[in-house]
Amino acid sequence: MTLRYPLKALALLTFVFLVSFGLMMGSSSSAHAATSPATTTHQSSMTLARPMQTLSPNDVSVYIWATNVNVHWGEGGQCLTYPSESCAVVGQFSQQYVSDECQATGQSVTYDGITNNWWSRVLVNGQAGYGWVSNIFIRGGETIAGVPKCYASE
Repeated sequence: MTLRYPLKALALLTFVFLVSFGLMMGSSSSAHAATSPATTTHQSSMTLARPMQTLSPNDVSVYIWATNVNVHWGEGGQCLTYPSESCAVVGQFSQQYVSDECQATGQSVTYDGITNNWWSRVLVNGQAGYGWVSNIFIRGGETIAGVPKCYASE
């Protein structure tokens, strides 16, 4: 069977994919909300302004136990070396394993009476780049065993 208009069919499929992908990834909100067991709610695009990253052979698989946990990142300035909730939200994770490159100290985050200032740099959206997640939402304690420190001074 041959299609009479294969280029039109391909163009239509591409358009549908791009529209669907844009609708799934394009909503944005700046509200924070905590729900059980632990969340910081943001809906955001997974677009990162970083070059493509590949999984490092030294990355460690860690489990984010909470739902709707924000991933923060920012090019330049303090967001590269000092993780903080004021850095842009580039995605979310919910109760899943992620690849953790390293951990560093940053802004203190408090949830359910517990405060922690350690953050993990995790792979976001496959191989699109890295972002910061507070260790308070990662199974393992204040610092995560087996995950190296990002900076030798820590």
